[in-house]
Amino acid sequence: MRSLKIPGVPDSPAAAAERVGALRQHLRPGVTIGISGDAYAGLGLNAGCEVWYSVSGGLFPETAKQITEAAAANEHERVTALTTRLEPLWALFRKHRGSIRVIAAAAGVLGLTDTDCLPRPLQATVGGDIADIAGVIRALELK
Repeated sequence: MRSLKIPGVPDSPAAAAERVGALRQHLRPGVTIGISGDAYAGLGLNAGCEVWYSVSGGLFPETAKQITEAAAANEHERVTALTTRLEPLWALFRKHRGSIRVIAAAAGVLGLTDTDCLPRPLQATVGGDIADIAGVIRALELK
C-alpha cells in the first residue's frame, strides 16, 4: 500500500490533526495519507494529509492547484481561505447528496459533455439545478 485514502476528518483542526497523527502511527514510512471528500480538503491538508483525492480537481485544476500549493508551503490560513471560499460548491454537493451529479452537470455546463451524461440508473441534474451549478462556477470563477 502506497497511500491511505480517508473519507474526511473531524471539523475541528485540532481533532483533525489528532486523527491524521493517530492513523500515521499505524502506517509504515513512505505511505501517504490522502483526504477524500472535497469539502474536507482544507482540514485534511492542514492536518497533515499529503494527498487530496479530489473530484472537483479534474474539472477545476487551477483552483485545486492553488489549494495544494498552499498546503505544500504550509500556508494553513491560505488553505483554509481557499477552501472556505468554495463553500457554495460544497453546498451543492450536500444538496445533491454527493458530488457525482454536480460534477457531471458542471462538465456539461463547461461544454465537455452533455449535462445528462450519467449512466442509468443514475439521474441527471436538471433545469434550475443546472442553472445553480452554472451560477456557482461563474461566481467562484472556477478554473
